[in-house]
Amino acid sequence: MAPLLLRSAIGRTALLILAVACLSATKLDSMPEGDGTVLDNTGLMFLSNLWIGRKHDNSRLPLLLAGGLGGTLETGRTLDYLSAGDDNRKMCSLYLSLMDRMGLKPDRFGDATQRLERLSRE
Repeated sequence: MAPLLLRSAIGRTALLILAVACLSATKLDSMPEGDGTVLDNTGLMFLSNLWIGRKHDNSRLPLLLAGGLGGTLETGRTLDYLSAGDDNRKMCSLYLSLMDRMGLKPDRFGDATQRLERLSRE
């Protein structure tokens, strides 16, 4: 019997999109650039709009962030913000943090004024 993910069209589509994201990251990681690779200087983001679609609940948003953004992101780990509280795990806070790493320094983005913690190398 096929895994649950492969039983639905949406599951197969999500798997295909994730495979394309992984292939893209692998290709970028194989391309030398400076002292590293193109992936080291890139940020790829893959996310789903919902964890459980039937609930239409955005309290859990699975997200894959690949690449080091020029050494500004610590890679090779999993971060779980589920128990951090709603104010400390906003997507807009992630976007603010990523914009900072790209040289933009907005005071706010969407409903966020603070950056997402634990992304940087410290």
